[in-house]
Amino acid sequence: YYFAARTVRPAEEITLLTAKGNVGEFTLPDGSRVWLNGESRLKYPAEFSGPTREVALSGEAFFEVSKDSLRPFRVNMDNLQVEVLGTSFDAIGYSFGSHQEIILKTGSVKVSGADLGKPVLRGPTKIMLDTRTRQVTVRQVDARNYCSWFESRLIFDNTPLADIITNLERRYNVEIALSSHIRVDKRLSLVVYHEPLEDILDVMATLIPIRYRIDGNQVLITKK
Repeated sequence: YYFAARTVRPAEEITLLTAKGNVGEFTLPDGSRVWLNGESRLKYPAEFSGPTREVALSGEAFFEVSKDSLRPFRVNMDNLQVEVLGTSFDAIGYSFGSHQEIILKTGSVKVSGADLGKPVLRGPTKIMLDTRTRQVTVRQVDARNYCSWFESRLIFDNTPLADIITNLERRYNVEIALSSHIRVDKRLSLVVYHEPLEDILDVMATLIPIRYRIDGNQVLITKK
């Protein structure tokens, strides 16, 4: 299900890479687990020997951080830094993207950068930075919609279309735009494994009257 390349640099830095359309699962030196989405890169030292556990992310990753109250775990992105002691969260920061996001699933995180100060997020929360306008938004979310893209299957049981779209965006690393003529509260039931996105959209088109167009990582869904 994934391809990954590891390189060890003279300073004992490890780089994990995932190819487009693939997901990698890895264990860091402190026992923390990380899932890398497609076209992502994670750098970290071969050993966390200092007062902090520092990693650098470009792309998307879900972290399950091992608890260590004496050594905070930090994820460095281009514009944001996330600091935790032990929790689970999703981080998104592609170099070609127009925004960076942190979605907290459990526990709490401290986010800094982009003139944010150091707000502490608790409970299922999403913070998003628009890297062009520098605008920051924070809102409560259903973290399951953002933190399940790496699982072997997604089960939607009478699930609102809006939630399904959010999950598909995360799983396939795309941005999906819905026509205003489509009801986002329409409920569907389906199971997603690792089929191509086109196959999933074809199934959805048999359940509701829609058509779609895919252009790179942009998807437009309109009413049929």
